[in-house]
Amino acid sequence: MERLTKKFTDGGAYCEEIIDVGIKDINYPTYVGRAVDKLAEYEDLEEQGKLLKLPCVVGDTVYVLAECESIPTQLDGTLYGENGEPGTATGYYCPYEANCPFDDEDFEDCEKYRNKTAVFEDTVCFISCDESGVCVTTDNCAVHSLIGEYIFLTKSAAEQALKEREGKK
Repeated sequence: MERLTKKFTDGGAYCEEIIDVGIKDINYPTYVGRAVDKLAEYEDLEEQGKLLKLPCVVGDTVYVLAECESIPTQLDGTLYGENGEPGTATGYYCPYEANCPFDDEDFEDCEKYRNKTAVFEDTVCFISCDESGVCVTTDNCAVHSLIGEYIFLTKSAAEQALKEREGKK
C-alpha cells in the first residue's frame, strides 16, 4: 500500500506531497480522497479482525523464562565446508556461556543450575498468531510462547513473573 504520510522524529506526521508543491498548488481533493480511501481500507480491515498490531518484530530483544536444561547447545562453526571438506566446528557450546544469568560469585559449574529457571535475553526469530494471541519463537532458547507466558518484552516483566512463579512453589 502506498504511504501518504511521513513521520517527524517527535511522532507527528506530515504529507511530503503537500509540502513539496505547496498547499495551493496541490490537487487537494484528490489527495484527501486518497487519504480517506486508505483510512477506510484500514478501518475495514480492523472491523474484519484482519488488522493486527504486533507487540514486537523479528530481530527484537525479548526476555525468556527457561531452564538451562531446555536450552539447546549450538555448534561453534560448520560441520562441512563449501566443497564437502571438514568444516570449522570444534564442538557444541551453551549460547549463554558468556552471559549466563547464574554466573555470580558462587558460580561453580552449570550442573548446579540445570533445573533452575532464569531470565534469558534472546532474539525473536518467528512470530505467529492463533486464536489465543500472538506467539513468539526465540533464537537461542528455542521457546515458542505467548507474550506474557514464558516470553516477555521487558526484563523487569520477566523478572517479576519469575518471582511470582518461585513464590507459588
